[in-house]
Amino acid sequence: MPRKPLVTIAIPNYNYAKYVGQAIESAVNQTYENLEVVVSDNASTDGSWDIIKAFEDHPKVELFRQKETLPVGNHFGFVLAMANARYLVFLSSDDMLKPTFIEKTMKVILDHPDRSIGMVVTEREVVDAGGAVRDFPPFYTTSCVVPGEKQAKVFLMGNPFVPSQSLLDRKVLQPGLRSFRRQSPGQDWKRRTQYACLADCAMWFNMCLASDFGYVREKLAVYREHFQGEAAAHMGNLQGIFELYTMKRNLIEDARRKGLDTIVAFGEEAIRKIGSDCLKWASMFLEHRDLVAARRLQHMAAAIDPSLASAKTYLALDYVLGANLERPFEAFRALAPFCGATLRDFSYDPPEGYLAIES
Repeated sequence: MPRKPLVTIAIPNYNYAKYVGQAIESAVNQTYENLEVVVSDNASTDGSWDIIKAFEDHPKVELFRQKETLPVGNHFGFVLAMANARYLVFLSSDDMLKPTFIEKTMKVILDHPDRSIGMVVTEREVVDAGGAVRDFPPFYTTSCVVPGEKQAKVFLMGNPFVPSQSLLDRKVLQPGLRSFRRQSPGQDWKRRTQYACLADCAMWFNMCLASDFGYVREKLAVYREHFQGEAAAHMGNLQGIFELYTMKRNLIEDARRKGLDTIVAFGEEAIRKIGSDCLKWASMFLEHRDLVAARRLQHMAAAIDPSLASAKTYLALDYVLGANLERPFEAFRALAPFCGATLRDFSYDPPEGYLAIES
C-alpha cells in the first residue's frame, strides 16, 4: 500500500505559554503518521520558549525562534516557508487538534481524486475562558464537497469566518511553487502584508475561486474563546473592522475583474452584513466586560448599515451601555430574548451543487 502524503502542521506562537504545549501535543499525537510539526516562537516574553524547547528532541518536531516580534501575517509567512509538505495545517498555539483531524481531512481529498479540493475544514469545539464547552450547531447540515465558487460566496457573506479548522493544499495556495520542500524565506516574509489580521480570510476566499471546498461536520479541533488574543484586540479597537471592510471591497472587485457575476451580485449585501456582525461582536465584548469596545462596535454597526439603528439588539445595547448600570451584561442578557438571536442557532443547507460525503 503506498504511503500517504506528508502533512505539515505549522504552529506560530506568541505569548501563549499557557496553551502552546497542549497545541504541540495535539499535533504530534495524530493518528495520521506521515507528518511533521513546525513550531515558531515570535519572540515571546512569557516563558513560551521554555515550554516549546521540551519538544526539541521529538523526531517529528522542528523548532524556530524569532529574534524580534514579527507582524502576524509575516510570522505565518515564515512557518509556511519552513513547511516540507504539499498539505498544510495552520494551528493557532492556543488551540488543539483532536487525534483524527489529519486522518479524516486527508480522507476527503484522497477519496475524491477526480475533484480539485484546495481545502478541507472541520467543525471545532469552542471552549470559553473557564474551560466550559460552548455548544454551537455545525455550519452545514451534512459533510460535503462544495463547488469552490459557491463557497467563496459563503465566505464573502460571513465574517468571513466559517467556525472551523482547515487543512490546505499548497498546490492551490501557492500555484507557482516549483517544490513543496522547505524554501529559503529570504526577505519576502518580512515585507508588510496586505492584511494585518485577516490574511487567512482572503486566502480562503481566493482558494475557493481556484478549487472545491471540503467540509467535515464532526468537531475535530478545539478553539479557545478567551478574548486575549490578537484577533480580539483587532476587533475591539476597530482595526479588524476596517480591514474586513477593505478586504471585502477588494475581493468583490477581484471577482468583478474575473467576471464572477454571481459573487459580485451579493457585494453590497456582504458589506452591509459587517454591520450586523459588529452588533454580534459588541455583545461578545459586553459579555467579557469590555464596555469601551462594545460601544465602539455598536456605533460602527450603524455607521456601516444605518438601518440597524432601529434594530432591537442595537437599542438594547444602547440602553445597557448608556445607563451606567452596575451589571450591564446581566441586563443585556435579560433583554436578549426580546432581541432575537445574535449568534447562529441553526445549521445551513450546503450550497447548490454540493456532494454529500461520509465523515
